[in-house]
Order: sequence, then structure tokens, then C-alpha cells
Amino acid sequence: MSRRLVESAAVSGKAIALEDLSGIRERASVMHRDGGSSLRREMRFELGNWGFDQLRNFIEYKARRAGVRVVAVDPRNTSRTCSACGCCDKHNRKSQCKFQCLECGLMMNADLNAALNIKARGNVTCPIDGEAGSPASTVKASRVPFGCLGRG
Repeated sequence: MSRRLVESAAVSGKAIALEDLSGIRERASVMHRDGGSSLRREMRFELGNWGFDQLRNFIEYKARRAGVRVVAVDPRNTSRTCSACGCCDKHNRKSQCKFQCLECGLMMNADLNAALNIKARGNVTCPIDGEAGSPASTVKASRVPFGCLGRG
């Protein structure tokens, strides 16, 4: 998977934007009534065995070798923000798979909408044209405010 993604980016001359998921295990906790926090047993198993970090490492390694830039973007609200108008509202996310914007009415698959937001954040915070630094570097994009995709 990582090889095909990097090859596609290299052929098209584009960068790869990924969610910056560092610290996801620490952020994915639920509060107990006694004030402590923990995860459900099933969720701990899923997070502990999820290879997101390994996939990102493979992508970054192969991208470096191919001269493809990787941009890490802030994942906050990518699934709640409309990729068409920028409206950010938790009610935009109707279900795990359905996104419908309360502002403009856009309806699409929620994962596709979030992917379009990640792409936009990666492009806005680190434009492909005239970018600084070496083309094969991994860039951590500057924080984009909640719901802001840098649209003018």
C-alpha cells in the first residue's frame, strides 16, 4: 500500500498529506465515574494493534527515497468540517459513514469528506508550488484553527 501511494505521488509530482496521529492513544480515553480514565478493553486492543504508526513510517521512508514530500496535518475536526464551505459543526457528521453539512447541504461519505479536508490542510499549510526545504522532507504543518481550512 505505501509503495503504491508513494509511486503515485512521485509520478504526479504531488506531496502526501497525513493526519498527525501522534499521541492518539493518550487522547482516546474515556472518563470513569470515579474520575479516572481508561479505555474499554476492546478499544485498548484495537489501538494497541493498529499499525497506523508503522504505515506512516513506511510511507515516510519510501517517500524520502523517492523525493516525495510528506506533510503531517492536525486531524482536529477534519470529520466535522465541510470540505466545500468550511462549516465546522459536530452535527455535520450524521453517522460513522455519512456527512451532511448543516450550512450548504453537501452530502457525501464521511471518510471522503475528511480526506478532502486533510488534503486541503496539507496544501494550505505547505503549498506544493514554491515550497521551502528539501522535497523529500517530512513537514509538520502549523496548527490550523478549528474548522479553518485557510479558505479566502
